[in-house]
Amino acid sequence: MNITSLIHEYANKRNYRHDSKTIKNLLIDSTNSLMNQDGFNGESEYLPQAIKGCVRSYSRDKGAAIDICRGLIGYLKGKGITVEIQFPTIDISNDFERLMFIAKYLQDPRHKISDLEDRLWVSPRTIDEDLKKLRGKHADSIQVCGKVFKIDDLDRSRIFLEVFFELCAEGRCHIACDFGVAELALGL
Repeated sequence: MNITSLIHEYANKRNYRHDSKTIKNLLIDSTNSLMNQDGFNGESEYLPQAIKGCVRSYSRDKGAAIDICRGLIGYLKGKGITVEIQFPTIDISNDFERLMFIAKYLQDPRHKISDLEDRLWVSPRTIDEDLKKLRGKHADSIQVCGKVFKIDDLDRSRIFLEVFFELCAEGRCHIACDFGVAELALGL
């Protein structure tokens, strides 16, 4: 089913969360917009790949881009069109959350670095930069307990990393530092 007119309708309706210029740029007007994605011909079956490409190439707030695209999917559903798509499970615009996801994701030996771009809807450059940050080889590497967060081999210290991530996810990073979990997990 051709949904081009419904995408235009959604882009032109009033939205209280995002300004109309942002929505139109993301979906219709810019060179990297949803409507201008390679392979998208207005058919709903090609929409998931077009959305992913659109979000991936969007250079501003990817969280807003995903929110707008989720809104479009909801709008289409209300019009009787179901589009199967799985959005990233984390806020990919949050650098720290993305770094923690990558570090934890790569603890599973079945997971590959090459899968991250597709899973997180970010560019290969973003993945490369994030890996540099995790390895402590970037000017903006994060610090834990006053020391650079550095994982040379993303496979090691699995148990300690899981405890560390769990404590940080609960907002208790200071406990990880006080009891030496960070040192054991990160080899500090």
